[in-house]
Amino acid sequence: MLTGEAESARDGSVSLSGMVHPNGSSTAFYFQWGEGPSCAATRVMGLLDSDTEARVTIPSRELRPGTTYRYRLVATNSFGTTMGAERSFTTDVAAPPRAITGRAKWLDAAVVTLTGSVNAGPEPMGWFFEYGQTMAYGVTSRGGVIDGEQARVAVSEPITDLVPGTSFHYRLVARRGTMVLRGEDAVFVTPFTPSLAGRLRSATHGRRGAPALARPTR
Repeated sequence: MLTGEAESARDGSVSLSGMVHPNGSSTAFYFQWGEGPSCAATRVMGLLDSDTEARVTIPSRELRPGTTYRYRLVATNSFGTTMGAERSFTTDVAAPPRAITGRAKWLDAAVVTLTGSVNAGPEPMGWFFEYGQTMAYGVTSRGGVIDGEQARVAVSEPITDLVPGTSFHYRLVARRGTMVLRGEDAVFVTPFTPSLAGRLRSATHGRRGAPALARPTR
């Protein structure tokens, strides 16, 4: 019985490992883990009949940032229960919640995909893009919701019905309760083509009833 090392993943999860030697008898094995001196929580792995490397991943949502956890591998069969040596790992301190505006990527002459990333922290957070012909924006995309994660999560959304040959400002916005996070302002320019001009419609993607963007008055 050997309790192995803990390995941190980029998404904030932690992988526990170890080696089990059943000695010819059907053996159940699992990990015990917990904060401080406690190893109260368990991760049941299954049964085995031969020497096996045990590995289990604890997702970031079950871990608190900047916290020390103890863990050990446990095996049990008809001859009794054996516990591996107790080891520990410490989770990274969580980065503060943040919204980061990314690049605008063109799918074709009429569709642009706005991108960005959100560090939500341990709780779910909603996000959307604001965009418009000035830094007052005026239109919001449909957006979405990301689960609470310690790591940064990439988001993106396609935008259509844009005025051709026009500069647009945009930024990513993330919101949870009264907390609102706004990314930096960025700009993209729509190409002017006859096919794009013919596809203009009076629809809007604003989810707050914002008016459709109109061609500037010459």
